[in-house]
Amino acid sequence: MPSITRLFHQVSDLDIQIDNTWSIDCVHLVSTLIDLSQIRKLKLLDKFDPDSSQIMTTNYLKIFEQAYNVRSLIIIIHWLAKTDTKITNQLCSIIPSHIEHLTIDVRSMKDMKIVLERVDHLSSVTFRFYDSKSTWQTIIEWISDRRDLTYCKESGELHIWLGMKKTNMPK
Repeated sequence: MPSITRLFHQVSDLDIQIDNTWSIDCVHLVSTLIDLSQIRKLKLLDKFDPDSSQIMTTNYLKIFEQAYNVRSLIIIIHWLAKTDTKITNQLCSIIPSHIEHLTIDVRSMKDMKIVLERVDHLSSVTFRFYDSKSTWQTIIEWISDRRDLTYCKESGELHIWLGMKKTNMPK
């Protein structure tokens, strides 16, 4: 197999914005321009149609396969906060174990719990929510029963730095 000569070899931060739909060869095109194995921080901003979530998941998987050194992942999907938990579950199932820091849009405390339970190897997580009535204090109490943590609440975002898991966790 011939080696690929990429235009950009030392890119460490990459922002990918999809405004409509993913093209079939989008990931291949990006990987011919950039050595994805050098990426440490990846931001995925999708403005696609919610009906194309399977295509999104497939392309995210292709990116994650090649971007195996990513430690910080930002997933911004504006409509995610308005959908059911199916997409959140889908996203959590494909987030690689080498991701240490995650920023993600959520709709509810249920979404936050899904992320924290399914992607439990994280060092930190930032939840972005659009609902000003979000019960962020409830999720802090829920996490603090299970892990050591430090948190910071800002307008529309909850930043959580996760510590050690506690041994006797409540059900």
